[in-house]
Amino acid sequence: MLLGQATERSGVACPSSGRRQTVGPVADTDRGIGRVDIEYAGNGLVYAISHPWPKEVLHSELLLLDLPGKRIVARTRLDTVAVWPLEVSFQRDDRYLYGATRQGIYRVPLGTVHIEMIWCDEKDGPTAGGALLNGSYYFATIERLRSVAIGG
Repeated sequence: MLLGQATERSGVACPSSGRRQTVGPVADTDRGIGRVDIEYAGNGLVYAISHPWPKEVLHSELLLLDLPGKRIVARTRLDTVAVWPLEVSFQRDDRYLYGATRQGIYRVPLGTVHIEMIWCDEKDGPTAGGALLNGSYYFATIERLRSVAIGG
C-alpha cells in the first residue's frame, strides 16, 4: 500500500498527498547535522535525538520538542550519560521512553529528559533496538536477540 510522498516538517517525515512542504528548524538553536530517532511523548510533544553542529566534537542530544509551537521544551546531552545512541531504537509505554546506545538500554520518564541507564555492557552492547513486549525491551547484539526487563 502506497501512503504518498514524504514531506519534511521540522526534521520529521510525514505522509502527504504528494505536495512538498519544508518547514525550518524547530528553533534557531536547533541547527544540526541530523536526527536519528523520533517518538511521540504525549501531550503534543515529541522526543528526538539530534546531532547538533559541533563546536569541537560531534555529540548527541535528547530533545523534547513542541513541533506546533516550534520550540525546544528541554534538552540534554545523551552521549555523556548513555554513550552513543543507536538509530531508530525508541519505544515507549505509558510512563517511559526507552532507547538503546552502543553500550546499553536507557529510559526517560515521559515529559522529561532525565536519562536513566537500566542495563549496560561496555563490551557486548546493543547493535540494534528495539521492541517492548510483556515488560521487556528486546534488542539485538550482532546475531543474538536479547532482552532486558524494564519493570512494572
